[in-house]
Amino acid sequence: MAAEVLPGDFLADGGYPGSPPAGQGSPWLVDAAGPFRPQDASRFWFLDFHWPRGLTPLGMLSNEDGYCWGTQSAAEALPLPRGRGIAVRTAGTHTYAAEILVTSKAEVAERASRVARALPRFLRDFPRPGPHAGRRSTTTGTTCVRWTCPARLAKS
Repeated sequence: MAAEVLPGDFLADGGYPGSPPAGQGSPWLVDAAGPFRPQDASRFWFLDFHWPRGLTPLGMLSNEDGYCWGTQSAAEALPLPRGRGIAVRTAGTHTYAAEILVTSKAEVAERASRVARALPRFLRDFPRPGPHAGRRSTTTGTTCVRWTCPARLAKS
């Protein structure tokens, strides 16, 4: 049975007990991790896969470093034409995420132009399996999955 939970239900929640206010002490580019805000009611939020237990204090770092800084910096660097990464909100120990949309048509066009120039280089430099990938180790019996990037190796 699906249930709809509205962000307004979480506005009184201060986030993880003892956590700093949103945007303080964590890396982010577009939208800082933190508890739900009134303006979040119009967005679609999905519940992180750590249900039903939520995250530990150390696990909350993945919200800041992975979801926020990681996705937002990647979306800006490539750039993704219509997206700026993932926004993260918490309710107690539970994480919710939503996409950060680019709404300006001019900005979408500019970002699409930039990604058209950057994507070929990105794909060219993407790591490929190295010459030893797929071979079984005679010492450990495990399969080697070493990755190399020819463009980077040529520079060294």
